[in-house]
Amino acid sequence: MKHSIAILGLIFCLLYPYNNVYAQIKDGAELTLKKTFTGETMNTIKNFTVDRKLNVLTIDITGTVKSGKIIVILDHYKVKSKTFEIDVTTNMEYHQTINLKKMPEYIGEWTILINAENTDGTYAFSMRTSPF
Repeated sequence: MKHSIAILGLIFCLLYPYNNVYAQIKDGAELTLKKTFTGETMNTIKNFTVDRKLNVLTIDITGTVKSGKIIVILDHYKVKSKTFEIDVTTNMEYHQTINLKKMPEYIGEWTILINAENTDGTYAFSMRTSPF
């Protein structure tokens, strides 16, 4: 009987995978920034806190530019700053997943700086934490 219940639970998870996604979002946090520029210049600063109770940090950056450039800087007091430049030379797709148990220096307050100079283009940035 116990095996039948376990198998039914596994089938349910396979057929309805979004149940697991909901739990991750429910117990974690996410910051998403998106913008389309039409010849604009912009500077903005956002903050995101990575809670020590969580296990995974995911960072995604995508973008494409027809003219100008978009610069995304990730700054944390314990980790070397990361700078990403989106320009006309290529489309950008960056993804990083960090195990916070193995790399606890990523826990704490992050500052995200976005700079665009006379830009025609689009970017999307997200930073997510989850217990899984």
